[in-house]
Amino acid sequence: MKLPILEAPTIDRPSSSSRRIVELDWSHSLLERAVSALPENARFLVAPGGRNAQLAMADLLENKLLGGRTFVGYADDSPGPHLTDCRKLEDAVSFGNPTHVLLCSRRPELEEKLHARIQSKFPHLDIRSARSEIVHQFSSIESHSRTRRLEDIANVVVVMCKTCNLRCNFCYQSEFESRMDPSIFTEKLAPVYPHARLLSLVGGEVTFYRHALPFAQTIPSRFPHLQMELTTNGVGFNTDWADVFCATGGRIGFSVIAGTGKTYEAIAGKDCLSQVADNISHVVALRDKMKSNLELTISAVITPQNQHELIDIVHMGHALGVDCVGFGADTMSDHRLNHEIIEKQIRQIRSEDQIKVYVDRIGMVFPDLVPKLDNTTPCTSAADSIFVEVNGDVFVCCQSHIRIGSLKDQDIEYIWRSREGYAVEADVVSGQCATCPQDCVYRPPTVKPQQMTNGS
Repeated sequence: MKLPILEAPTIDRPSSSSRRIVELDWSHSLLERAVSALPENARFLVAPGGRNAQLAMADLLENKLLGGRTFVGYADDSPGPHLTDCRKLEDAVSFGNPTHVLLCSRRPELEEKLHARIQSKFPHLDIRSARSEIVHQFSSIESHSRTRRLEDIANVVVVMCKTCNLRCNFCYQSEFESRMDPSIFTEKLAPVYPHARLLSLVGGEVTFYRHALPFAQTIPSRFPHLQMELTTNGVGFNTDWADVFCATGGRIGFSVIAGTGKTYEAIAGKDCLSQVADNISHVVALRDKMKSNLELTISAVITPQNQHELIDIVHMGHALGVDCVGFGADTMSDHRLNHEIIEKQIRQIRSEDQIKVYVDRIGMVFPDLVPKLDNTTPCTSAADSIFVEVNGDVFVCCQSHIRIGSLKDQDIEYIWRSREGYAVEADVVSGQCATCPQDCVYRPPTVKPQQMTNGS
């Protein structure tokens, strides 16, 4: 029997106003578009060889979409044990003898560094960017900027910092120093707040960024309609933060990391579980006292260290009085996750049915635990959302490969109404999703998770 799984909980997000979108004949993945532009006899190497690239390449190989081209491997100097097919750059070139290198990173600065390095070491190679194949389409699109309005932006996600008080061994971050210039979220995004419905503050650890709380405290009086969402490890979530969120409503997602203090310390470097639980208990009590509509969740990324404590985390959530419990999966160590241990606990969780439980993208690790269903709900992120990186770069969501502008030197209206913004929207609305990665949970061809428990 296949176990149904819940997707990560979200606040209802308003649909953007419908408008006519130009249909573009773009391929189903960013990498596919780039591969099709290579010469028929090309031997190509893909760098970096991350999970998105591997999923996209698997799709191309399975469907025999390479034509006369030959794929010779992945290059990634820090692949980790989860990417065993990757070789270091020099080894990959020597082993595969490629004629072309395809760059497919979401980060433009990483692609620039890789391009410079490859060019200096292997000047004979033809280096191309998967992103550039989409960007090239911008010049062929007539201006439709007046069809995109600031009033359409319903959801704003701000990466306020990369700094964090913990060093969890599953964390995707490679640096912990960056902090967003406060002028970006206080001034440059100000034209969006009167129209937006949801403001998500993410990090790093937002509660340890000194400009975050003073900014959040201004929201209830200035923009009472604007709900906030916070992702936090909960260590620094004090009474001031609790007061703000109970006043505005919205959602707080606490990462509790583990079900016991010993495992918490093994993953995060120190045991803060009791402190986090106390902070959650306080905000639950305050929410109930104020009769706030604040939604509270706890979550954990499933790792080899905590995979036997899923049931403990669910019991913790029930005891604390939160609304639901969520689980992610550490795809960096998925080869060390035990399918039987996880499946057994999921069955127990279902049988107890104490609280709503969600598993986010667990199908990437254990596809048989997630039923494959047709997803007919289109993604609206490109039409109603912005994701602002810590350096001011603007995307339509955390998954999109295409930067539509930068708040360092452009204003938000210019960025939103740009050809880049329109092109990404046209691509996503048309159902092609070439500008997004292969494994996005909202991409129609991928698995759409379902409810695991009914909850109460």
